[in-house]
Amino acid sequence: MTTQDKDFTYFLTSEIDFKLKIKILSLIGNLKEKSIVEILKDQYLKYSFLNKVDEIPELYITCQLYSDNKPLLLPVQTSYTSFNLHWIWNQWLEIPIKYKNLPLNSQLNFTIWKAYSSNKSIPIGGITFRLFIKNHVLKTGKHRLLIYPDIEGDGMDNSKTLSKNENPTKMDILNKLLRKYDRGDIPKNEWLDNITFKRIDEIFLEECMDSPNLYMYVDLPQFDFPVLYNEKKYTIPPTISFQSKTHQIVKIIDPESFRENLVEEKHRKLVRGHCLNIDIKPNAKIRDEIQKILKYPPTHVLSSEEKNLLWKFRNYLTRDKKAVTKFLKCVMWSDANEAKQAVDLLVKWNDIDVEDALELLGKDFQNVNVRRYAVLQLKKANDADLQLYLLQLVQALKFENIGKDNGLILNLCKTYALCCVLNYAFMLWLPEFIF
Repeated sequence: MTTQDKDFTYFLTSEIDFKLKIKILSLIGNLKEKSIVEILKDQYLKYSFLNKVDEIPELYITCQLYSDNKPLLLPVQTSYTSFNLHWIWNQWLEIPIKYKNLPLNSQLNFTIWKAYSSNKSIPIGGITFRLFIKNHVLKTGKHRLLIYPDIEGDGMDNSKTLSKNENPTKMDILNKLLRKYDRGDIPKNEWLDNITFKRIDEIFLEECMDSPNLYMYVDLPQFDFPVLYNEKKYTIPPTISFQSKTHQIVKIIDPESFRENLVEEKHRKLVRGHCLNIDIKPNAKIRDEIQKILKYPPTHVLSSEEKNLLWKFRNYLTRDKKAVTKFLKCVMWSDANEAKQAVDLLVKWNDIDVEDALELLGKDFQNVNVRRYAVLQLKKANDADLQLYLLQLVQALKFENIGKDNGLILNLCKTYALCCVLNYAFMLWLPEFIF
């Protein structure tokens, strides 16, 4: 980025591929003390007078990233630290998010906690700290944050605990100058800097003694150049696209579309009622609907409502041998309880036709018990009938899992028709099998 007299060099957040860190330095000031009456009324605080006078309370700080009025991550906190005369941590907290993934309105929500009882802590104060200033530049260096007493940091966009001081003190102004000095924006002069820093320390001590406020000092990582916010660019995947005279339409694949719908799964379980195995008889209207479903061709895909209907009247369907294949298509085989009920019902069915048994040996039915049932039905057919379906039997061999179901079709029976089936299989797909 160039103007007539200056060149500006900067980094973009989208190019910074490491996690956000912030260093908790110290806490300066005096805690707001409760009155003696409040202390005596509190069952946990009324014995606090027994503590040593020179002891300072043990505190810890939590930090959480917010954006758009909601937390993005779980809070992180400082580890246990034993204090002597001052609250000094000098601890780096790693926020589990990378700079390139930070939203523009990112805010760090700090809350200072004090142990109140064995399982409870109370907030000493809180602060909300924005990571980007108005011109989309990332904040860096050391910052002095005014703590709002007795409340937690809210992290909201219109936060009541924002770290913006409407009436900056001498120390606030000096902190801005110190950040410029650390960035190299102010020329360094060793002998003059030593005198200046001594005077800054004196001003710092004077303000701490006179001010009733509590301040927290934090340090953000420094960069060689300013860091500007930049959104990560997303490219359109090279999927199917076509263009008309007026508009260009791009097909984008949604990866969530292949996942199980939890709402539909819960609805299915409630509708089917796994624990109910009652022989319910349908009325005339429902019987007509069932007969319509049973007349569908094998390639027809049943809807969720049709599947639920067949499952509801599963005991009634055992009277119709043509209903086996449609019923087994409505079973959710991934559900062990439902699969067991379906297999148990197969023994109640009348003998099915050869063409229906062949359908059960197709790719849509992988359950071993179903395929074994189909083979048992085929054993009841004579050679003349089986010879009419030799090609279909050979095709079914493609979906046979030899290791899992021990070759149900191959071990069907030693009839002339099935020997022909094996010969066809050897010639077409299974030349490597040796029997």
